[in-house]
Amino acid sequence: MKVSGLFVLVALCAQEYQVYLLTIPLQNIAKMDMHSRDAADENFASRNEEVTNITERSSNAVKALQNPAKHQSSWNTEGNLAFSQFHNIQKRAPPTAVNTNGIMHYINKLKEWQTFDQNTGQYKITVPSDLTNSTEFFLILSHLNLAIPEKYNVSFYLAGATREIEVGTAKYGTGQLCIYREGSCTPPSYTETVTKLLRKTELTDQEIAQKLLRSLEDPNDNNAWDRFSKDQENAAVELIAITQIAEAVPKLPYIMGASGRTPKMAEFARQCLKAIADKKATFRSVFSMKEKSLYPAVGRGGTDRARNTNSNPCEDIIKIPKLSN
Repeated sequence: MKVSGLFVLVALCAQEYQVYLLTIPLQNIAKMDMHSRDAADENFASRNEEVTNITERSSNAVKALQNPAKHQSSWNTEGNLAFSQFHNIQKRAPPTAVNTNGIMHYINKLKEWQTFDQNTGQYKITVPSDLTNSTEFFLILSHLNLAIPEKYNVSFYLAGATREIEVGTAKYGTGQLCIYREGSCTPPSYTETVTKLLRKTELTDQEIAQKLLRSLEDPNDNNAWDRFSKDQENAAVELIAITQIAEAVPKLPYIMGASGRTPKMAEFARQCLKAIADKKATFRSVFSMKEKSLYPAVGRGGTDRARNTNSNPCEDIIKIPKLSN
């Protein structure tokens, strides 16, 4: 029966993402009148035709349908080559409050930027060098939680150079991303990142924050990170990737309950850097005081705290007038 292929594929996607799709309960289907059942049959037939087209275009998708166990076991070695096919099924996803252009805008951009590295067996996302609006390309990258496979090599231009990171599906939470640190997909340690950023430098917190803001405002600025050591550059990339991508992951469509992170955290982080640049805060007060940090996402319970906050403590600080000497 052709329809079964759709359920197997959806089951695979659900298993790998712990996704609970909003479907019609079986008991409600039994109560449908004949007209409603005919309409449902047409709907399933339409979806079946879509899946049939998908499987014809991808032998890997066919293998996944025929042998889910084998597909699952080969995930880490071959990568899930059904990435684009999964998104074709999800193309009916409606626009959300933050995705004003509709979710397919971001999916299509990621697919445009995607290549497959035969040498490493991994997918790579390369942000075009002529895209100089960092707010825009980080927003697009934050939608990688919609994608399969489990991990991507991602490169983007920042501070006058190509920066490379690994972004993957987090083992914690639903629909969340992690920025790999030393090959490990673990929750971010802001204290460790900030310590590396501030270590062995004559630059003040204010100067470092100004440099980070400068690189975000103009990714092509070759001098944005001048006087940074290599370790500082790595820490700067890590901090920016965590706050602009991982913390800003949107809620997944068709998910019951909470998923993703909080898109506004990207803007919050920039505002916090502005507070540091204005000498109204320090990197420690913003990122390294656990639950007392000004940046809401830091520390235990940061996910819920970020989701529930209505204002940015850093922005409140910026609005406070400077005291006269």
